[in-house]
Amino acid sequence: MTLTAATLRREILEPSLEARALNLGEERVFYNPSPEPDSLIEVLAAATRTLAAAGAHGKRQAVYLWDYTLEARDHNRREGDKELVVCGAADGMVSHTRSLELSGSGGASPLTAKAIARALREPLRVIAEPSLGDPRAWVDAGRTVGEIFARTPSGQLFSPAVTRELGKAKAAALRDLYDRRETNGAATPAKGRGATEPRGEAHGRSDGE
Repeated sequence: MTLTAATLRREILEPSLEARALNLGEERVFYNPSPEPDSLIEVLAAATRTLAAAGAHGKRQAVYLWDYTLEARDHNRREGDKELVVCGAADGMVSHTRSLELSGSGGASPLTAKAIARALREPLRVIAEPSLGDPRAWVDAGRTVGEIFARTPSGQLFSPAVTRELGKAKAAALRDLYDRRETNGAATPAKGRGATEPRGEAHGRSDGE
C-alpha cells in the first residue's frame, strides 16, 4: 500500500473519526439527558427501586448492576479519550503527507509547475464530477486545491507553464475555482447548479483530457 495523504485519510483518519462517533453514541446509550427514560442509567435507576423493594438480595443485585454499568461507562469514556489521540495524530499525518506530496521535499520549497499540475489533476477531476464519486473524496479534493491556493502565488498558479502541464480545460476549471474562492472563500464549486452540472471546461471536453 502506498501511503499517500488520500490513503491515510481513507484508511486511518476516517475510520478513527467514525470510531469516535460510535463511542459518543455509546455514551448516549449509557446516559441520555432527555425527558424520556431512554438510556441504561435511567432504566437502571427505575429498576433499582423495584429491586430494593425485594429485600436484601434485591439490593445486592442493584449494587452489582450499578457497579458493572458505571465501570463499562468509565471504560467507554477512556476509550473515547484514546480515539481522540488517534484522530489528532491521523489528522496531523494527513496534513504532513499532503505537504510532502505537494512540494516533493517536505513542504519547504516552492512548487514547480509539474508538481502543481501533478497535485491538481485528480482533485480537479473529482470536483468536476461530484455526483460520480464518494462525497468524502470531493471534500478532500477541495481541501487539496485550497491548500495549493494558499501556498502558491497566483502568478505561478496561472503561469503558462502550469497551464501547459494541466491542459487548457483543467486550467480553466482551476481559474473558475480560484475565482469562486476569492468570492466565497471556498475551493469547491458552489452547491446547486455548479455542483451537479459542471461547466464543459471542467470535464476536459475542449482539449480531450
